[in-house]
Amino acid sequence: MSRSVAIIGALLLALSLWLGWQLRDARRDVQDKDGVITELKDDLSRTTSQLVAVDLMAKANNGFQLAYQQQQDAIAVAVAARAEKFKRLTNENPEVKRWADAPLPADVIRMQKRPAITGAAGYAAYLSENSTLPTSGE
Repeated sequence: MSRSVAIIGALLLALSLWLGWQLRDARRDVQDKDGVITELKDDLSRTTSQLVAVDLMAKANNGFQLAYQQQQDAIAVAVAARAEKFKRLTNENPEVKRWADAPLPADVIRMQKRPAITGAAGYAAYLSENSTLPTSGE
């Protein structure tokens, strides 16, 4: 019987050593996983703060776009009011209306029909053309 108790004791000792080894490995795995979880939490908090910053910038951008749109609308209203005032003033005075309805001089029409000048070479070519405006003495 003492032999069977010794065998059972040896088996229990081997089992406890094996379980202790398994427990040590499990604790090491848990510590490794805790380190990974900590790194992931740090990454998540950095990402969250970046997303909050992007959200704040997007909200500010939306506010600026709204203000810009309101400015554009106000400018469009002012331009329309100015055009209407100019039209009213032109129609109000017969002499100004006659002047506004008169055709433009030929030289002005020719200036309006000139091709668009692009760059220094285009400007030099335009200046060297023969169809220049006459000087004031001619």
